[in-house]
Amino acid sequence: MSDRRGWRVHLPDGSSRRIDRRGLVVGRGFDADIVVPHARASRQHVLIRVAPTGPQAVPLTPAPTWVDGEPITTTTMLVDGCRLAMPGLELRVRTSSDDPTTAPVWVLERESGALLGVPESGISVGGDPTDDVVVDGWPAAALRLYIVGGRLSVANAVEVEIDGRHVEPDGLEPLERGARLEVCGESLHVLGGGTRVSERTTAEPSISAHPTLPHRVRLSFRPRGGELEVVVGSRQYRVELPERRCELVACLLRPQGRLKAGQMVRDEEIGGRLWPQRAVVRTDLNVLVHRLRRDLTAAGLDGARLIERARGGHATRFCLAPEAVVRLD
Repeated sequence: MSDRRGWRVHLPDGSSRRIDRRGLVVGRGFDADIVVPHARASRQHVLIRVAPTGPQAVPLTPAPTWVDGEPITTTTMLVDGCRLAMPGLELRVRTSSDDPTTAPVWVLERESGALLGVPESGISVGGDPTDDVVVDGWPAAALRLYIVGGRLSVANAVEVEIDGRHVEPDGLEPLERGARLEVCGESLHVLGGGTRVSERTTAEPSISAHPTLPHRVRLSFRPRGGELEVVVGSRQYRVELPERRCELVACLLRPQGRLKAGQMVRDEEIGGRLWPQRAVVRTDLNVLVHRLRRDLTAAGLDGARLIERARGGHATRFCLAPEAVVRLD
């Protein structure tokens, strides 16, 4: 019998991802659909797909994978509510009918007046039939819209202007209510977020204008990189960072002179410490900031807001709660 139900994967941070016809690859690689920032996870660890008889987990590596606490080594059927685990991550698989109808959304308005809702699971917008929202003439996955901690961010595969500020491809930027995006010759207007959206109205954002910031941060250096531990409220996050991104975090958490962690650090100081043999190139630093933001976002943090660039560039900071404890090992 064919299973015609929709299925979703629910993450520990409360977000979820629809299992589409391509399936979802989970792993440590940054090209995975769900990234697991854990050294014991494989780059492509497991494929979650929906067969005619229901969802399946397909191990892609000999590394451990468990379904409801039992190790699996071959394709395994999944049932509603089951737990799929691997080093560093546990997921739940549920039917789409279990998703609450009042799940928070953000809403963007296109020039035509059409409204584009962004659910907690996020969406891709582009010209490929596999994109969640298909816009004729756009490149595939031109934009990916994320919601982390109730806040909206955009990752762009093409050049974008946000409120008149140019953003190169491969960026990850926060979006505020009222922001305007210029992309592929079209303008998108961020109307806001709320619990429900009708065809004509949107609710006011249901979140604070100031998301909770880390009150404890620890950076531990390793060969060719390091581990960043971030504590926000009662939750602890761990992020494995490559060498250059680890050095950037060190510059922001331990700036020179009279600056303190959490304050803006000028590009010249960052560039002098990261690239001492040459003058800083703004594009290099922007790319590094974007990649660091993606690492943090993949770990469940709000990377686009934790790593803040000054208006117009020229300086960067790691946003911290007042009196935050910072430690570098």
